[in-house]
Amino acid sequence: MKQKLLLFLSVLLTTAGAWAQTEELSGSTNVKSPEYVFIMKSGNGCWMSSYTSPTQSRQKAAAYVFFAVNGMEDAYKIYSLNKQAWLSYTKADSYSNGKNFVKFVPNQDSAEPWKAEYVGSKQAYQFSPLKTDNTVEEKYMQWFQGLNGNPLDNTTTTIGLWQTGAAGDDASAWYIEKVEAPARVVASLENLSNDKLYVLKSGRSSSDRNHYLLYHPDAPNNLSSTYGSGHSMDFDISNPNFQFSIYRDGAGKYYFYNIAAKKFVGNADANNAAIPLTADVTNPVEIRASGNSDYGFIFSTNGKGALN
Repeated sequence: MKQKLLLFLSVLLTTAGAWAQTEELSGSTNVKSPEYVFIMKSGNGCWMSSYTSPTQSRQKAAAYVFFAVNGMEDAYKIYSLNKQAWLSYTKADSYSNGKNFVKFVPNQDSAEPWKAEYVGSKQAYQFSPLKTDNTVEEKYMQWFQGLNGNPLDNTTTTIGLWQTGAAGDDASAWYIEKVEAPARVVASLENLSNDKLYVLKSGRSSSDRNHYLLYHPDAPNNLSSTYGSGHSMDFDISNPNFQFSIYRDGAGKYYFYNIAAKKFVGNADANNAAIPLTADVTNPVEIRASGNSDYGFIFSTNGKGALN
């Protein structure tokens, strides 16, 4: 399938003070355009990053969306807008305290739900996994062993579980704050702006159809993709390796600039060739309508073939 363009805007958050209490958890119904987007802060004072690790910077707090599960009271599947993936786990008959409980999965159907319970004494929520029989396990989402076991802003250790809930342990208490839902999918070229950042999602045929264009420092002179066996990395919408500016000049031509590379997308004259990244603003990228409602655009750097 030809490479097609699906544009997502970065989530921009403003600084605010500490929260006295949580906002009400509201479930969304639309993954592409979620009605309610939240950032999450633990009772220990740290926000949850895109990797579910602790961060002391509100600017690094990731955006999460909750989707109610039919037939299960107060059960939600949690979606990371930053990683475009679901916070899941391996379902079992029981669970142990520990780190790295959460795993990211690409599809909503394969994601496991979390039980959300409001704890009045803390004016916060606590989250628990469900067991194989869909009953609630008395273990609670938190950074097991605190910052000693979960370094700030790390990308190697996902959040884990502990046996004490929010009433007895502030680290199991979660305060959620509603943030503005970003306008994620660009449906028309008229909506492109020279002063916004975008990520470029591919409709390349795969099991999850969830791949992105990027700059990789191990291949500094060419455009890379998360598809295939080439240079890649885990997707994160806040990572500048995945972020592009798209400049439209007065003649209506588009130039793609990667933020991390500090280079423009160049031209490969031949088809089936690597797409170069260049410091020179010499090559416009043609954007064509695809006719596909999910992946609305096709790119071409040479006016003939499509990025694929």
